[in-house]
Amino acid sequence: MTYLTQPSHWYLVMRILRKGPYQLPITHYPLPITHYPLPITNFLFSFAMTQIKYRFEDYNNYNVLKIPLTLVLTNLYLLKQIVIFVLPMISSIPLLTKFAHEHFNLALLLSSIPAILVIISMIRRAPKTRLRLIRWSWHRGRFLLLSTLFLEIGFIILYLILGITKFNEVTLIFLYLDAVLIFYLMKSQRVRDVFAEFPTLEVKKIEVRKKE
Repeated sequence: MTYLTQPSHWYLVMRILRKGPYQLPITHYPLPITHYPLPITNFLFSFAMTQIKYRFEDYNNYNVLKIPLTLVLTNLYLLKQIVIFVLPMISSIPLLTKFAHEHFNLALLLSSIPAILVIISMIRRAPKTRLRLIRWSWHRGRFLLLSTLFLEIGFIILYLILGITKFNEVTLIFLYLDAVLIFYLMKSQRVRDVFAEFPTLEVKKIEVRKKE
């Protein structure tokens, strides 16, 4: 049997019991774990584990779900047009410069704006962040990333139809990866749950109380 050994584990249990389907009348700021008899803590832990989707290791120091690596890589991939834009400025390698000139597109660069908002929110995902735009962007992060993907696919297809660009291997790779990532963002429950959580100052208040 697994026991509650860390304050962060205890906080997660109390949060699950307060916000779960049973809405147990637990106090808003729970007492430190040492103030409860061991049988009670073990019972609460076992009960909470039936209500939780993820392991304790899936939560960070702020007691919200960690951002999966796949989501981070997805966000970085959607910023590729910015890299293509600045590549000629930072590189003197002819091959890279030629690649950037051939595949840079202003419309595709503008389609990266929603992904920029998400990456900034990802970096600033901490309780001390009070800017509403950051929290707003994070809670709508899945929609923003999907917007970038759909806009990119739409612009690529439009430019191909108008004959502005030619279909090649790079275009095929972009379209394929965009389709895969759309499927991932739409189907992943972990992505939905991560974007639903943003750490609040309440966590730090509880940690301070536990240290007293």
